[in-house]
Amino acid sequence: MKPRVPYKMLSRPTPPFKLTKENAVLLLMDAQHFTTSRDQGLGLVAAERGITREFDEYYAQVDAAMRNMPRLLAACRRHGLRVMYTVLNAQQPDRSDLLRQLKVSGLPIPVGSPSADIRPEVAPATEDLVLPRGTYSPFAGTDLLSVLREAQADTIVLAGMLANVSVAPTAREAADRDFGVVWVWDASASETLEWHEHTKTGIVGPLIRIRTTQQVIEMLEGVRS
Repeated sequence: MKPRVPYKMLSRPTPPFKLTKENAVLLLMDAQHFTTSRDQGLGLVAAERGITREFDEYYAQVDAAMRNMPRLLAACRRHGLRVMYTVLNAQQPDRSDLLRQLKVSGLPIPVGSPSADIRPEVAPATEDLVLPRGTYSPFAGTDLLSVLREAQADTIVLAGMLANVSVAPTAREAADRDFGVVWVWDASASETLEWHEHTKTGIVGPLIRIRTTQQVIEMLEGVRS
């Protein structure tokens, strides 16, 4: 049974969004081996703790997301949108630049290791911006906000991992900063299928809407909002 969302019934419908090179950017979050490869990063920790099966639903979603994300990226490039990435990647060898939340987690946030690398299927181009961070939100500890303001962007196409942990809070924070957000749910993955369904239901707000990869392509082509 889908979760009930009575609060959303009180809000006006989300306004239509246009996606053009003049107003929109694509932000891909943590499309890196640390979060997407079963034998690295999160998957490696799960294997060491004997809980690999707990992540079966997550990696099934990752596999689907990594099929859709290249389509999304190609369409955004084709229509001239600026492409940005953010990745979990400490800059100091002792990980001292991580904020306290990630330090306390004990997760092996990469420090320039191959697990920090963005997957080759969605590799950045020379002109793309890659923002390393030691936080859950890329609005904390990076220049993302100033870059968006400088680009005069008012809408962010958002996708990545983990949707319920980092992507959804980023969408809400972006909306709080007056950006429209289009979350591409099938180019993202949550901890479990249940969490993904909850995120799909709960993330939508007055400045946030969810779309599939195909629907975003149609938005870029101007045939839907």
